[in-house]
Amino acid sequence: MPRKRRIAIIGEIHHVMSRGLEGKEIFRDDDDREKFLSITGKSLLDGDCRCYGWVLMNNHYHLVIRPLGHSLQRVMRRVNGAYALYFNKKYNRRGYLFQDRYKSLATQEHWYLKELIRYVHLNPVRAGIVKNLEDLQWYPWSGHVQMIGADKKEWFNHTEALSKFGLRKDSAQKNYLDWLSQGVGLEGEGWRVVRDTTDEEGVEDLRISGEAIFVKKVLMTVQAYQSIAALKLKHRKSMDTIFDSICKKYKLSQEYVLTKGRQDKRSEAKKKFCKEAIMQNGYSLQDVASFLNMNSSSVYRMVW
Repeated sequence: MPRKRRIAIIGEIHHVMSRGLEGKEIFRDDDDREKFLSITGKSLLDGDCRCYGWVLMNNHYHLVIRPLGHSLQRVMRRVNGAYALYFNKKYNRRGYLFQDRYKSLATQEHWYLKELIRYVHLNPVRAGIVKNLEDLQWYPWSGHVQMIGADKKEWFNHTEALSKFGLRKDSAQKNYLDWLSQGVGLEGEGWRVVRDTTDEEGVEDLRISGEAIFVKKVLMTVQAYQSIAALKLKHRKSMDTIFDSICKKYKLSQEYVLTKGRQDKRSEAKKKFCKEAIMQNGYSLQDVASFLNMNSSSVYRMVW
């Protein structure tokens, strides 16, 4: 059975997680962690994404984000892609760094969001990396440090996250710490609440965390997005048309642009074609790679 597509809606909160291939480490030292945070921070700011929680573990990471500008897919492709290129180059390795694609879960606000923030920030405690909640304040690779006022990252919207726990900063921080302490003993994904499916339709979707009415709303939004996307694809330009236009713009023959060679106008034309075909007309990496007789990873580097 084919897997369902991830749900990613601009304006909604999403729990995003990505794990290393075969459970292997994706962060080997603090320089790796700093690099990942630098890439993530720039990607979130450029994409106008709000971040309400985050944590880096040895072989995976969690983010709680609300995309407002760029799509979640676009932001996360940039994060995982740029970091994988850095990691492979640093450690002289090839192949995939992350296991499969990133996972995302659309999450309802209010109580569900508070549960999610708690689950994400308690990861180091549950994994035994730190002994208890008190020691968590010394773990620098989590949004918890900024929630209690000990650090500052421009891309982490800790003030907005704290507002879910109280109107005043001091009371919000106290309520946040109390909320975390109550969750220390919860096993596994204790934050995943049993949904209210008492409605006659029994709506439920594992890609969504929230009450039945929220699940319905998200699924209806996804259906509307898919209808619009299908209409756009029906009227998109053909790759031949796009390629011909790019070649004329650069005053190069199509045969010359398709040949391999050093970095010159030919490479710029290819990059322009890749971006227009993928980002403006919805063609996949594989579609463009096949058209240019290149591999998908090379096309990906051109786009980003």
